[in-house]
Amino acid sequence: MDNLIYIFFNKDTRKLIYNIKILYNFCQKNNLNLICITYKKYKDIALKIKENYNLTFYLLENKKEIRKLKIEGNNIIIYNNINKNIDDIYRKRKFRDNFIGLIRENFIFFNLINPYIIFGKNIRIYENFLLTYLGNKKFHIDRKYKIDKFFLEELFINLIVYYDKIIKIFNKILNLKYFKDYIHEKIGLITYKAITFLLLVILARILTDTFYGAYVSIYNFLGLIAGIIGSSNIILTKYLSEYKDNKYIKIDIYLKIIFSLFILLIIFIFPNYFLSTTFYGYNFIDVLIIYITAILLSLIGVYFSIFYSQLNIESAKNLYILESLLKFIFIVSLTIIIRNTGFIFGLFLTYFILSFVYLYKLKKNKINFVSILKEKINFNDFKKYLKSTILISLPVTLLSLYSSIDIQILRTFTSYNIVGEFYSALIIVYTLSGIFTINNITLPRILRWEKEKVIRNINRLLLIQFLINIILTGLLILIGPYIIIFIFGKNYQLSANIIKYLSIILIINSLNVYTLILYRRDMEKYYPIYAITTALISIITDIILISKFKLSGAIASAILANTYIGLISYIIYETKFHNIPSRSIFRYNYKENRYK
Repeated sequence: MDNLIYIFFNKDTRKLIYNIKILYNFCQKNNLNLICITYKKYKDIALKIKENYNLTFYLLENKKEIRKLKIEGNNIIIYNNINKNIDDIYRKRKFRDNFIGLIRENFIFFNLINPYIIFGKNIRIYENFLLTYLGNKKFHIDRKYKIDKFFLEELFINLIVYYDKIIKIFNKILNLKYFKDYIHEKIGLITYKAITFLLLVILARILTDTFYGAYVSIYNFLGLIAGIIGSSNIILTKYLSEYKDNKYIKIDIYLKIIFSLFILLIIFIFPNYFLSTTFYGYNFIDVLIIYITAILLSLIGVYFSIFYSQLNIESAKNLYILESLLKFIFIVSLTIIIRNTGFIFGLFLTYFILSFVYLYKLKKNKINFVSILKEKINFNDFKKYLKSTILISLPVTLLSLYSSIDIQILRTFTSYNIVGEFYSALIIVYTLSGIFTINNITLPRILRWEKEKVIRNINRLLLIQFLINIILTGLLILIGPYIIIFIFGKNYQLSANIIKYLSIILIINSLNVYTLILYRRDMEKYYPIYAITTALISIITDIILISKFKLSGAIASAILANTYIGLISYIIYETKFHNIPSRSIFRYNYKENRYK
């Protein structure tokens, strides 16, 4: 005997009693079992109904409990309100597993909440299943409807019926803090990248080829020194997220002082080397100005670490934009006035002023740098912080060196022309990956979450990144060649062809979500294994493939290198993370929002 399942999640209990009466008579005529699924709070009404009618009730605490139900057999499912004229609806159907059918009642009254009856065999019931099935299942369609007409009519009707629900879901997504953080960060990063690119174009026109090359070299030198001094910034984000203790800000600053003194010692030992290479044509004062600028830049990394650990991404966005604007204004104006050394003073002024802006911003957030620096430091805390820096920051530096090694290997077996074409395409792919990654806003959350919450959400995060990257991949395949030609010129036709193949790296990079697990204090010991293994395997792959297949080998090895990064981090997650004990040490207020 077939089942007629009536799902009632409405507030008007009078409709429940009335509809049960209609459905019971319908079931008697058509030899059907009547089953009603409704809220447990309607228990008294259900008992009263059972006194007069022979049917089965499933009483649930909430809609989500319906997921646990699976009613065997041929099921006709009616959801919420029904039209009273249903006696002529039931017809003979061929029921098949995993298929459902849809019958549409005459859509005359617009106040009908749901004019649908769904039928099928061995189908699992979900809350809001009608919308789910319409999107994901195949229908047995009445012969009187043509397929195209039927589809368009049903689509139109569902847009009307579910308009409010769709709007509510959309608003809910927009109100998610995770989504807001992602949008804020991307606005900041894209604005920063766009203004920086515009700055390069203007400098290329203002300066001569020689001094534009000097700017690029000195700016890269600044980034290198600031990267070494600020190598512990990611560790500061980690510790502030996990322990929520500002004492680690002071520890991080002390560590930066040590790194700064080390760099200063090297500069004073080898001044002639720097003046004859990177700073050729400049004097030692210019070297010291860039050195001080690098310290200021590394300290700005401290401010960003604080904002990210607080999930204050909106402030980070505003400061990204402010940094790019100040850099553009000072560098361009001073280059016009002082010409060849103007950009050096422009960089210094940018980060000098930014430091005071950040200090003011932090003070508004009740973080006083002066009082933090007055606090005493426990040597064990410093040792623990230094250990994390060695375990994570140094391997990260090693892994970042892979790109340089990759280019050197390619140059060994090919020509400068091939290197330039390959690197131009690769830099576009990595830039897009860096801009649209969710890792920056996800890391502080993963560091705060307990083990169970990480396991529960990691696949959702992977899906989010995958959907973003697959869209980027499609766009890059379609318009990537035009972007290459527009930026680098018509001579880079080979790069335009290469970027189509390298775009697959974006999809592979979705797996990088798993690398965030390795920053947790219960997993950081595995980070050196991950970084060293990935770097060594990638270098070996480079040597083998590039030496044999030249440019084609470089493309393949770049794709494989990114595959190793995601695959090895996933293997460590699956084999090690599940085995660590749960920890309640994370003092975090878990709210309803799973991503908050």
